[in-house]
Amino acid sequence: MNPTRSAQLSSITFALGLGSLGAVSAMDSEQVFGPNDVRFSNALESKQYDRGVIRVDDVVDHAAFAARYYGIGVKLDGWMALGQDKQSGADTVSPGEITGFKARADYLLQIDYQKGMPLAQILPHFEVVTYPDQGTSLVKNHQRWLGVDGWVNPPFVGFQGIWFGGNMEWNVSDQWLAFTGSFGARELIQYAPYDFQLFQLVNFGNAAYNRQFGGLDDSGAATIEIGGKITYPLIAQEWWSFVKVYGYYWLDSRQRDLNKKSSVDSGGIVMSVGVEWVIDKKRLR
Repeated sequence: MNPTRSAQLSSITFALGLGSLGAVSAMDSEQVFGPNDVRFSNALESKQYDRGVIRVDDVVDHAAFAARYYGIGVKLDGWMALGQDKQSGADTVSPGEITGFKARADYLLQIDYQKGMPLAQILPHFEVVTYPDQGTSLVKNHQRWLGVDGWVNPPFVGFQGIWFGGNMEWNVSDQWLAFTGSFGARELIQYAPYDFQLFQLVNFGNAAYNRQFGGLDDSGAATIEIGGKITYPLIAQEWWSFVKVYGYYWLDSRQRDLNKKSSVDSGGIVMSVGVEWVIDKKRLR
């Protein structure tokens, strides 16, 4: 690809952005835009996946709202069951139940190497997660994550739109002292009028984290997640449609053995289809 064309392509990708969905792992692979940004999305997901666990093994509705002003961001995610899931060893999940809620506050620190083209993004954040209509558990009542995400886009020809990143999170609840982190990459590509995003993440945790989300009482690698998303502009101004597909797999063979004994899948594929509304940043200035 011509270097000039490549730089223009990357610049366009950063300017347009991609649809926003809640993180499937400890780290959110979606690109963050600032200093001002407002967006709302709603998607139908084939199942509700969270940190290696299938919370609802049927269709759920996922609504998300995100707003950022002068770098300060707030994001809310909610999941509602649309299908019925008769989970083994748990109460039946019925249509209309609220099966997940997540609230996050963060601050965007961004370094640009050219105007409108970020070199690095650092996001210290605090996040609370719960599962309202699911059974009482440690992860339902005591998820309060304090952490930081970091992404770097190398300013070299051939790396436009390619980001490398990682994160660390500590659960600050005195009832559950867990630690987790992720590292990986994401690739942002535009082939007008389509936007494409690919991501690859490896997640890990201490024994307290892995014990609650998988069952293995040891620290180390948890899951790998690989996926992609296509975003397409709709006729209505500021509205976008998207399709997202990703797969997950538990990396530790001991955890996979535990899953097999419990008749739990050690990997799977999740699909979602949705729409997003994004306010033009110029209107927020």
